[in-house]
Amino acid sequence: VSASGVSDANHFLDTVLGEKVPALIEDYQSLYPFAITLPSYFEIPSTNILTNRALQVDVSHGEYRGFDNAVKRLGDCQAPVLRDGKTSIKCTLDFAGMTANYTTMTKGDNLLATQKTIWVRAVVVDTTGQFEAVAEPGRNGSLQTFQIDNLKIQVTNDDNLKLNQRRQREFTRYFEEIVRIRLLDLFYDNYRRVLARAVSSVPFPHASHDSVKESIKG
Repeated sequence: VSASGVSDANHFLDTVLGEKVPALIEDYQSLYPFAITLPSYFEIPSTNILTNRALQVDVSHGEYRGFDNAVKRLGDCQAPVLRDGKTSIKCTLDFAGMTANYTTMTKGDNLLATQKTIWVRAVVVDTTGQFEAVAEPGRNGSLQTFQIDNLKIQVTNDDNLKLNQRRQREFTRYFEEIVRIRLLDLFYDNYRRVLARAVSSVPFPHASHDSVKESIKG
């Protein structure tokens, strides 16, 4: 494997993610400076009529941040190789650091049904993805693959919300799910478009002579 080839591929992706995406994403108000969510509502049943009521949760506002700078290269890319007449670059992406912050109004965590304003924060952790860009000789690159392997969400909330273990699990699970769905929708729609534009705007590295020879042999 050519060290210079790996370095070229790394530099290509770092330029795409570190320079081009932040510049281009400013044209997408759905992503920058943050993506927003529509209000929602859910309830968690009472588990003990002596200590709590059904928990009513109004999710009034949510902001998703990090589309401009959170996605990074993880480890080295593969050196550019020639496949079917096109140069291909494959890399692993790291999505850790994307955040979602919600403001909620809750009622029912105690018998008085006190209304509380509760913050909820979700962070993407331990999440990788696959990236591949290809280019025909003398042409700009195009995005071939953009895939998130397994989106993992870690949720924390204001400790002013007093829930037993069972209701806390349901509360956390709700936010894990809505954040996962919303992030996947945003990544696979507008973010993918931004990424594709970024890929096509960066000079594409050449495959090494060795990889060209292997391609000819094959």
